[in-house]
Amino acid sequence: MTGEQKKYKFYVEELVKTGGQKGEERIKPTDPQAKAVIDNHKKCAICPTLYTDKPDIFEIHHIDGRSDNTITKNLALICSNCHKQVHTEANRFLKDAKKGDPYPIRPFFHPSISSKTKTNKPNKISKFIPCAYCEGSGKENPFLGTICRVCKGKGKNEINEPAEDCAYCRGTGKENPFLGTICRVCKGKGKNEIHTAAEDCAYCKGTGKENPFLGTTCRVCKGRGYN
Repeated sequence: MTGEQKKYKFYVEELVKTGGQKGEERIKPTDPQAKAVIDNHKKCAICPTLYTDKPDIFEIHHIDGRSDNTITKNLALICSNCHKQVHTEANRFLKDAKKGDPYPIRPFFHPSISSKTKTNKPNKISKFIPCAYCEGSGKENPFLGTICRVCKGKGKNEINEPAEDCAYCRGTGKENPFLGTICRVCKGKGKNEIHTAAEDCAYCKGTGKENPFLGTTCRVCKGRGYN
């Protein structure tokens, strides 16, 4: 978990502890009380955005959710994008908790951080592996002799490395082994391409499924099991 993810999770957890936001935010970055916070940090408390670059998008966050608690240690300088995500996720978690079905806190996303992760992708190395869907036979149904719709009868598929077994279908290439439906995540290949900075998805705990009983694809990792 990156430093940004840890800070984001901390702010969400603090709001959850106190039951969410109590009243509207009273302090603005231009207020005298915010000066000490800005002088100490000069950037968003979660993402790399600098206050001097985009002062208009910054807001003051009350860590414990109480707008009447304006002491400096309860204030954080956060850009509007991160601020919105913190409150949205805390409210979502509390709402699900009331239903008795609280999912883990979803990972933080920010365009600048996401772009950094993309630069960690190594040069793609292409290779052929046995088709997971037909187990390398090239036939979808050995008894009927139908051609495998994934590998087109070749018995192998091209993938880019590094790759891991698909979390959603557990590397079988089949979403439902009894019905023979092709896995919607790996498209029947049984493997998905990963990158060097990949971590198990916290939302689905690396399973790729949001609800194991319904088989719904994880909305965060899109069924891959990692981010």
